[in-house]
Amino acid sequence: MSVFEHSDFLSLRFFTMSTHPISAANAMCDLTAMRNVIDGAQAELLVDVRRVLRPAGFGRDPEEWVAAADAVLNALNQDYRHEAKVEIMENARKIARKGGLDKLTNSLVDMARVFDTAQTRLRNFETMYEGGKARLPEVDRLQYSDALNTFNKLIVVLELELSTGRRRLNDNKAMLLALGAPTPDVRRLIQPLNSASLPDEAVASAKAWLHELAELSSLRSLVETRSGALFAITSRIVSMWAPFTPEGLEAVLAKYAVVQSDLDELTVKQGRILMALQEDIDVVASSPPMLPNRDSVTDLCVADLRGGFQVFTEIYDAVEMMQEVNGPFFDAMERATAQLRGALELRVGPNVFVML
Repeated sequence: MSVFEHSDFLSLRFFTMSTHPISAANAMCDLTAMRNVIDGAQAELLVDVRRVLRPAGFGRDPEEWVAAADAVLNALNQDYRHEAKVEIMENARKIARKGGLDKLTNSLVDMARVFDTAQTRLRNFETMYEGGKARLPEVDRLQYSDALNTFNKLIVVLELELSTGRRRLNDNKAMLLALGAPTPDVRRLIQPLNSASLPDEAVASAKAWLHELAELSSLRSLVETRSGALFAITSRIVSMWAPFTPEGLEAVLAKYAVVQSDLDELTVKQGRILMALQEDIDVVASSPPMLPNRDSVTDLCVADLRGGFQVFTEIYDAVEMMQEVNGPFFDAMERATAQLRGALELRVGPNVFVML
């Protein structure tokens, strides 16, 4: 069937003889703009498909997708298992080089004791200041008030780092214990990753979605062919029958409405298919997601094990930061306390305030 019915040609011809004519050049600009919208929508559909399939390893030909599914999905799973084994073993080695979990735990305990001492000394300094500030000159009062504010801010930072380190250690203790175990135990932990682990349900589902996606790609090609033919015909009409009235040009452009409607429908269907297909690919590319933990009834997440050294490092860095800050912090509090005590003793006599 022709893109235009005979009655359409007659009505278009009538429109060309009305008032307010539109030149062939202007009509062609509008026509080209409409074609660009259609072409852009078609290109976006294709890009969306490649965005999902290309990283997984599928080629461009829709007819090969289903046939290649087993090989592609198996390769994805194999890459995941190999990379997971390498990263887990490397994480275990890195943690051991930093002293292991025992050293980290002991450092956190030490920092907790140091923090308690810091809090006690800060409370004593604050008590001394609040009890004697009325007898201090304004300049000294402002100086010690600023020092107290600074110490309070530092203690808040230290408390946050300590509580964060404790929480992170507690939340990830089973994972860190597994990574901190002797090397033979870590190797036993990752042994399930040596065997292929393709989830049958996800593989079957992925193949079904690939089949639907291939059919949809054929429909997209048909729409592309139709839009190309439509542009060729409408371009000829514009060049032969211009000038147009606005109504006449609108009648020409309206012929693209069917094409646009088809593309909108394809976009919705393809989006649903690609979302489901991506979920199946992700399942295959992360299987098995858990590993049995011989020291606990709770399995260990592979993704957590792969990110285990990052967690260890975050806690380790928090401990190091506290260790670096504590020395200067204690020195500053001791100096300020001694100076404040001396200033107050000049006014009220010695041995009045609590000794730190």
